[in-house]
Amino acid sequence: MGLPALTAINIDERIVALPALDFMSEVDELIRIARGQHPSLIAAQARAKAALAATQEARAMARPSIALTSNLGLSNSFGPGPNSQRQDMNIGLQLSIPLFSGLEQTYQIREAQAQAAAHVAELDTVRLRVSEDVWTQYNSLGTEKANLVHTSALVDQSKQAMDIVRGRYRSGVGSMTEVLNTMETYASVQEQHISAMANWQVSRVALAAHLGLLVFRSLD
Repeated sequence: MGLPALTAINIDERIVALPALDFMSEVDELIRIARGQHPSLIAAQARAKAALAATQEARAMARPSIALTSNLGLSNSFGPGPNSQRQDMNIGLQLSIPLFSGLEQTYQIREAQAQAAAHVAELDTVRLRVSEDVWTQYNSLGTEKANLVHTSALVDQSKQAMDIVRGRYRSGVGSMTEVLNTMETYASVQEQHISAMANWQVSRVALAAHLGLLVFRSLD
């Protein structure tokens, strides 16, 4: 390179610090959270609940019903003599019996039952899909976490090796080729670490989405 042995060589050693990685809960707890607040699961639960209520309503309309009734009346009487006022109160029971309408009510009940069964099946499918998505993304995040820790260790090791070679070079023992090789290695592992950190953050956001979390910092 034509440089004196004691020439200072400056390289950019800045790198993003390793973030806190201990936020992850157990996967069972994360699945429980997702089942309680994932939007698609909440919507499926609402549809199933409404369909079951419609089934009960269809059955109730086909059965006789009884209701308590009351009536309060006030009447005035005017004549040659003193005026009089009378208050009447009636309380009774009202029995309602649906008129026979062929098989229409039976069809309505069966249709409501079929829709309820379909929505319950949909709920089970959504619940299973949410659980599987959380499980898959949890394991993916674990892989990215391990890769992030590994590349962080490589950065530290290559930094130490580079410092040693640079010290040897300043002492007139090492060669410029050794310095350049260690610098190239250090830059390469820095790039790997930055890529690993980006992948970890993407996987983290994906897990938050599968949990139904609208606020990213809820994972902290």
